[in-house]
Amino acid sequence: MRNAFVLFAGFFALMNSTQVLAAECSAARSMVDDKELDARLERTQRAEWLLGEFLATDTSKASKDLLAERSGRQKERDQEFDRLVAEFEKLPAGQPDFPVEGTPGCEIAAREAKFLYKQLDDREAELKHHFANGYLFILGCDLVSTNLVKLSGSASTPESKTDPQALVKVAEFSLEYPMKAAKLKPADFEKLAGEIFQPSQLSAKTLYSYAALRCLRVNQGVEIKPLAASSEALNMCATLNWEKLGKCVVEVTQPVKH
Repeated sequence: MRNAFVLFAGFFALMNSTQVLAAECSAARSMVDDKELDARLERTQRAEWLLGEFLATDTSKASKDLLAERSGRQKERDQEFDRLVAEFEKLPAGQPDFPVEGTPGCEIAAREAKFLYKQLDDREAELKHHFANGYLFILGCDLVSTNLVKLSGSASTPESKTDPQALVKVAEFSLEYPMKAAKLKPADFEKLAGEIFQPSQLSAKTLYSYAALRCLRVNQGVEIKPLAASSEALNMCATLNWEKLGKCVVEVTQPVKH
């Protein structure tokens, strides 16, 4: 599913690479420089991918209905974004590389920025609502995986001398509440943490995606391929987009058939 924020950010990142000779459009500049926005996007996109993966593979009526509802809502957002992009494309030739205050391009950028910030607010509120109404384990898996990847920093390189088993005990103690929210039994958590803490050359995003997917599949009673057996293929997964990365990780770690 196309992400409006990724397109918008890429559009202004390209603009940002050029020299600006006039007063910049403040609405466009605020989007480029907003680091908190970047962090919010990362959190939201991670959780949306994980929730979407569960809904797409769960057979319950509630999950099917929610998947259809969320897909319809995203389609409406994409259509609105397309209309805003079309306005940019209709601007006459000779526009400045970066929108300038007082120009039609800046007016469109201001409307788009307002739309995108509101869209993110809505998406965060929707996730919060879902977490509070039967899908708390999604948030639990997200928190467990995010923190395991952070802790793995001291043990993720081949030359590391950190004892992975010692880190597992630290993680189990410090992540007690997220672990419970994720519905992970101690044995499942220890197995997951033990894998994540092994030396690895995978990117943090890919490692997170594997950990989160494994946590999700535990809730579904499904076993996936071990990290060691999947690492070479996982290393080929593109990491620029959470949805594409997630799909790649799912394909690489297809459930083990007994």
